[in-house]
Amino acid sequence: DGPVSLDGEYEFFWLSLLGPGDLPAGPADGAQLASLPGYWNAAGPLPGNGYATYRLRVRLPLGQVYGLKLTEVLTAFRVWVDGQERYANGQVGSDELQ
Repeated sequence: DGPVSLDGEYEFFWLSLLGPGDLPAGPADGAQLASLPGYWNAAGPLPGNGYATYRLRVRLPLGQVYGLKLTEVLTAFRVWVDGQERYANGQVGSDELQ
């Protein structure tokens, strides 16, 4: 029935670059919650520079084709869907030289 916004609370892992194999199938122990769209330091004492992993689990009916539209991402990132990297922008790293 048209586009659906994915705004909301995501699991958030500060100073961690995690892939699908690094995360449990269910909610992760120790994960913070961060609201998107937004900045990670908008509601807390985190610095403006750093790196993190965000995770949102979306459950959809099988047998249909879905798309993902990304807008206004102002940093390097990678997007994983069903355990496979589907899109990347820039070079994700843990320091400014990567």
